[in-house]
Amino acid sequence: MAPELINLERCVGGVLYPADGTARADVITSVLKTKAQMAGAQFHSDTTVTGIEVVGDAVGGVIAGGIVYPADDVVIACGIWGPSVAMLANQALPLTPVAHPYVYGPASRATSSRRPFVRWPEHHVYARDHGDRLGLGTYDHEPLEVSANQLGDKAEGPWPGELFDSAVGDAMNVLPAEHRFIPHQQLNGIFAMTADNLPLVGAVGDVRGLWAAEALWVTHAAGAARALADLITDRQPTLPYFRALDPDVSRVNPHATSPTARFTSTATSTRRPDARQVLQPGPGDRADRHSLRAQGGRPAATTGRDSDPLAVRQHPTKGGSA
Repeated sequence: MAPELINLERCVGGVLYPADGTARADVITSVLKTKAQMAGAQFHSDTTVTGIEVVGDAVGGVIAGGIVYPADDVVIACGIWGPSVAMLANQALPLTPVAHPYVYGPASRATSSRRPFVRWPEHHVYARDHGDRLGLGTYDHEPLEVSANQLGDKAEGPWPGELFDSAVGDAMNVLPAEHRFIPHQQLNGIFAMTADNLPLVGAVGDVRGLWAAEALWVTHAAGAARALADLITDRQPTLPYFRALDPDVSRVNPHATSPTARFTSTATSTRRPDARQVLQPGPGDRADRHSLRAQGGRPAATTGRDSDPLAVRQHPTKGGSA
């Protein structure tokens, strides 16, 4: 089904998901934006947020483009820029931007239909047919953290040279010899990584009305958004283990409190993205934020969770698009 991507001499077996597909985040968000505008929502493009007003212990508004927009609830959904935005309210988000290589082959092919998206979990490599060319990405490299002052206005960075060149060269060996290619385009994509490899969804810190929807990919963004909307409007989220996504820095303690420890944890999960641990809240876990919000209160900070680990396996990438 994907002869240009599968080396039959090295392939022992595979699993086909015929109902799987890829999702274009830009197309999806464009449609949702149009529907939101029809419902009365307003969007302010190319407007820099310079402040989050906090009145007492609650959000009061957002400052953008020199204008104060009053708000009872503010959702930080800013991807790799999330921690910088959270700091406008003196809050921390345990999130680290990391770099990831993806390369395209020469645009010299023409196929009537695209072939399946192929992953090699044991090698932390994936490849896809873009129609006129092939593409390949890998997670099997030393992690590369990107500091806030290195971030631009796009989730891309300069190609770091040997670190990614060597990783891509090794990854290319999973393809049949006749279909390996010299990269014609190199992309250093930057994405949001957490120490436990799970998203940050829920209330942020000790400021009432401040929420986060971070480290999410298109494949699970809609479900997370629905769960967060339930939480904001005082409904009980139906998403299983939703509290495991709590943005509190104590969730990943001590990784969130020590830059070195945080990066060490992130480094491990970046190189081994197919196996991770989810901490499932136990009977003695902190009180549910839904009930606390209804009472006008906030949960106290904790240093960990008394729970049993829930092992989860995930594809090398979180979403359908690299």
